[in-house]
Amino acid sequence: MENGPTVSLTGITFTEKEKKLKAGTNVSTVLQAVYSDGTHSDLSSPAVYVSADSALVEIDALGRVTGHTPGDTYVEAVYEGFTTRLNVTVLLEDTDEFDPVDGYLKLDSYEYSLSEGSKLDLKVLLLDYSTQQEIDITRQTTFTSDHSDIAEVDEAGNLIGHKPGITQIYAQYKGSVTSANVLVVR
Repeated sequence: MENGPTVSLTGITFTEKEKKLKAGTNVSTVLQAVYSDGTHSDLSSPAVYVSADSALVEIDALGRVTGHTPGDTYVEAVYEGFTTRLNVTVLLEDTDEFDPVDGYLKLDSYEYSLSEGSKLDLKVLLLDYSTQQEIDITRQTTFTSDHSDIAEVDEAGNLIGHKPGITQIYAQYKGSVTSANVLVVR
């Protein structure tokens, strides 16, 4: 009987590129191990976490970030010799950044299909209830993916297919979120 190739740890990564939170609040982070076969798995608790500026934010042993003072900084996670960084912005307590928008947030499609290794330009639109105008807010939107190893969206709104599979992407603007299914094929 032949053994398959050995899978080894090649790095670690946070599932998000950045976190925003209000001063006086806290948010969870998700840390993932990245393996040589391209798979990811959650490993939040065994890592060591450090804040670059504990006056702005603290991070506990479970990866929970607490905002103290408005400003920009980062936190780092270390696991088995690998380090990754997550940029953190602490906003004023009275910011409207997380308030739901007075309108309807939508992606330009409810589902996307693209080939492995290709890109697809997508748009996030806000139908403003007060003006009845549809506004393109793609560049002001934060994107996340349930499986960034399958597909993710860059800051310019390009959906990138990394490997075959199905995932869900999320577009967040202020306190509102919309999502779509993504199918990546060979």
